[in-house]
Order: sequence, then structure tokens, then C-alpha cells
Amino acid sequence: MKTVKKNISSCLLFLLPFLTWSQQTSEEIFSEARELAREKNYGVAIEKLEQLQKKHPENYDYSIYLARVYFWNKEYKKAQDILAPQAEKDPPNQEVFKLSLQIDLAAENTSAIINKSEKGIQYFPEDKADYLFYRALGFQQNQDFNAAIKSLNKIPEDAANRADTDYLKNKLLQSSKKNSISVGYLNTAFPTMAPWHLAHLEYNRKNNTLPFTLRANFGHVFENEGGQFEIDAYPKLGKSGYFYLNAGIATHTRVFPELRFGGEYFQGFGKYTTSLGLRYLKFEVDDVTMFTGSLTRNFNNFQAGYRIFLVSEKNDWFPSHNLHLRKNFIKREGHIQLDIQYGRISYFYVLTETLSQVNSYRAGFTIKFRLGDNFFIQPMLMYEREEYTPDKFRNRFNTQLILSQRF
Repeated sequence: MKTVKKNISSCLLFLLPFLTWSQQTSEEIFSEARELAREKNYGVAIEKLEQLQKKHPENYDYSIYLARVYFWNKEYKKAQDILAPQAEKDPPNQEVFKLSLQIDLAAENTSAIINKSEKGIQYFPEDKADYLFYRALGFQQNQDFNAAIKSLNKIPEDAANRADTDYLKNKLLQSSKKNSISVGYLNTAFPTMAPWHLAHLEYNRKNNTLPFTLRANFGHVFENEGGQFEIDAYPKLGKSGYFYLNAGIATHTRVFPELRFGGEYFQGFGKYTTSLGLRYLKFEVDDVTMFTGSLTRNFNNFQAGYRIFLVSEKNDWFPSHNLHLRKNFIKREGHIQLDIQYGRISYFYVLTETLSQVNSYRAGFTIKFRLGDNFFIQPMLMYEREEYTPDKFRNRFNTQLILSQRF
């Protein structure tokens, strides 16, 4: 008798899930499957949805949601098999059509993405901007960046996806144009001295292995003329770290240091970027070593940063401080930046054989913006209140313009 009871109990335990299933309504099971999917428990959610689909093949909500969960679980073919009857109609159901397009995008079926996007433009002209964007993504996957950019250029300025359009266009322009050339001129004006004239010509190459910059600087300072040749390199280390390496040699030591070397490591931590490095300048009569570090924080389209230079010269140490606040304009790949500085290092260039032994206060603006797709303009104005001897100050104005062409 005990054996019979034990067998009955075992059968009941085995049948309990099925009895529970029969007691639940289909909508309760559907709600439970959705909750499981939200928790990314896709396997169990799929089991429940497959049973619902078999029990209610006429309920299209169950089938569509099952296709979505297949999609989230990266079972793209199963998802497309469910959607095909509705997605291939003429005209198709738009919800199903868009979901099918998103699955093709995830599966990187580039030809299907482009073809379906073109059909979507015809079938649903009121949502043309969405399908132009999908078509651009398809061309991007196909490495046809020019076609992708042309597709994005057709999206109206007031489209709901304008922000995504601008972001993708910038990314495509940067991916398709690896080279740039820049020319710049810097004028430093004094109230009682002849101005300094500095110019540079620069070539920049961006690639995935070793981005680099070649630069030629020319200066006319204190009635002396000279040139300097530099190379910058940016070897990457991991996903969010890279080095900045610099080397330079001068043709006239009264204008530029004979030799210069620099190295700095940058590491990203989410919205923060930190760095630590040094610069070495060899003049004809003296050597200068500068230790430097920075901390930068991004706030959506804003950025705030601090940099310190700790300079060693003739066994003496002195710091210089730099603060900046930047507002980025993603659409035009541009920004406006406020710089506030205090210390003994002059703006941008160290030009004399010995650094100034007094401090200066500096403040200025830099603006950068893109004209067209690949031409950039970058003006700068920096004012310095320079303490040229202890307790005696003079004004100093730095004005710079940089023009760049990306190709």
C-alpha cells in the first residue's frame, strides 16, 4: 500500500507543472514570458512562448513577441522564419517589417538591409528618414562609406532621428577620411616689443595601428628666425589607453630648443580620462624637464579638465596650472573652449633659452568648427598678464588661426 501511495505522489509531482500550466490563463503565461525576457532569461521565455504559439497559432501578438525574443537571443533565422509571411507581403505590416530589418542589421545581412530599406522608403514615405538611416547603416556594414553619407544627407534637418544621423555621419566621415593637412599662424603681440611670428604645417594620419603627425614649425622671434621638425605618435594600449610620444629637432636654437622629447600615457575610466608624462627640452645653455599630468571629466556635451606642469630648471622646481571648460558641438565636430592658466610656461611654445622666472595669468578662447564635410577652422585668442620682472606686469596677446582639410 505504501508503494502505491509513493508512486501516486511521484506521478503528481511529475504532473504538477502541467497542472499549473493548465490552471494559468494564456495571458498570464504571456505576461510571465515577458517578465522572463526583461530579466534576459531568454531560454525559459522562449519555451513558454513556443507553447503559447502552438496553442494559439492565430494570436499574432504571441508570434511577434516570440520572434523578438529569438532576436534578442541571437537566433536570427528562427526569428525571420516567423516574420517572413507578414514581412514579405505587399505592402507589409510595418511593425514586422522594421523588426525584420533590425534583425538583418544585427545579423549583418548587408544586402538584405539595403534592399529592405529601399522598399521601406517606397512603402512608408512618412517614415522615410528612418529607412534612409537603416540604408546608411547597411552601406556602413558594406564599407561603402560614401554611399552611406549620401543616404544620411537626404534625411531632413527636422527629422526625429537627426541627432543619430549627425553622430553616424561624423563617424563615417572620420572612418572614410584617414588623412588631414593643417596650416596655422600664431601672432604674439607686446606693447613695447616687436611681435613674435610662428607658423606650422602639419600632416596627420589616423589609422588603427599607429596614428601619427608630422609637423614643421617656423618662427621669427627677437629678430631671429628658425625652424623645428616634430613627429607625434599615438600607440594604443587596450580599449581605453594610449601613449602620446613626441620628438623634435630645431635648426636655430635661439628660437626653438635644439632637441625635444615627450611621452605621456592616457587612460580612460568611463567619463574620466587621466594622464601622466614628461617633456624634455634641450637648449644651447640649459636643459628643462617638465613633468605633467591631467584629469578630464566629460558631462554629456561638456568637458572640464585640469593639467599641471611641474618644471625643473637649474635645480629649481615650479608649477604651472591649466584649467579648461569645453562645450562640444557634435553635429559640426566642433567646440568652444575656455582656458585659464597660471604659471611660468608661456602659451603653446617655449621659445627662449631660459623660462621666465616670474608667473603670468592667462585666459582665452579656442573655437573649432567644420565647414562642409571635411574643412575645419580653428581660431584662438589668449590674453596674458605677464609679470616680466617681479611686481611689474605687461599685456601680451596671442592670436592664432588654424585651417585644416581632411581627405
